[in-house]
Amino acid sequence: MGQNPFQNYVSNPGGSLSVLNVTAVGNVVARKAKLRKIVVVAAGSTNPLDVYDTAAPAQDAAGTHVASIPAAQLTAGAVITLDWPCQSGITFGGTWPSGLIASVSYD
Repeated sequence: MGQNPFQNYVSNPGGSLSVLNVTAVGNVVARKAKLRKIVVVAAGSTNPLDVYDTAAPAQDAAGTHVASIPAAQLTAGAVITLDWPCQSGITFGGTWPSGLIASVSYD
């Protein structure tokens, strides 16, 4: 049986890099990356958490919207698995959910 050439890439499903305790709209990483997980450290209220495939919040546009996580799902301890490839970067945009603190893992 031959070796599959696509098995040479080893990926970490939990993410090998992170940005901790994000408290405002902004850029998480400004390069190609795979968004793995968002962990809610402190609950947010009212607004959804909007995630974009851009290098900066000013570039938020409908064509770059990756996810909109409803405020009801932003409870302390929640782990949101996205496993999504972002071509330009990972950015939180829109209006930040009041009180939300989130940590992000990516590759």
